[in-house]
Amino acid sequence: MKFFKMLLVAIVAVQFTSCNSDFEEESDWICILPPDWGQPVFTLDSDSIPHFNALNPMSMADFEARVVGYGWHCNALQRINNDGFISSDNLLGQYFGLGPTHYYFDKDILRKFMYIDHLGYINGGMMYLDQGYTYDDETAHIHVGNYDELQLFSYFDSSDGKVFLYCICLFGIDSAEVPRYCVATFQRMTNAELNDVRNLYSVNFADYLSN
Repeated sequence: MKFFKMLLVAIVAVQFTSCNSDFEEESDWICILPPDWGQPVFTLDSDSIPHFNALNPMSMADFEARVVGYGWHCNALQRINNDGFISSDNLLGQYFGLGPTHYYFDKDILRKFMYIDHLGYINGGMMYLDQGYTYDDETAHIHVGNYDELQLFSYFDSSDGKVFLYCICLFGIDSAEVPRYCVATFQRMTNAELNDVRNLYSVNFADYLSN
């Protein structure tokens, strides 16, 4: 990860974009999106699963020090195209009913702050769900139950103290039943921002799973 952090810092073509917060309008979120390397950064296998070409998984010690104990705000979702390039557009705000999923990593519990469209009549559809998780420091996968929630492929600590994670996540299944994946950009929240998220996503989704 040290190599990849240095690579991100060295590349001039880092993209900056202003991102609207979905819980604090006066907060100016600055997204530092993955840079345009000018070449494919992912290789898709026969199952259409993307693999980062320069994967160097974060160690368990670094994961526990840098990721655990913090909230992570999803600023952007960008499609991973079949040719291995990343789309330049941010999918958030482009699709009706699509909301970002933010995270808080406890040592063994992952709290997901989710927008549930079909439950929009309850707290505006903003809910949380606690699930057990594990981190695999050989593959960089974050496992929840029997599936991979995310794959952490980069960590970036900017000069002004903002910290970002870049992860591969499943976006959905298309009409041909082919999985489509995205790059999710997460910005580390301050304690105040995390408290705002907790107050907004205040309904436990687990109460409705059995209904």
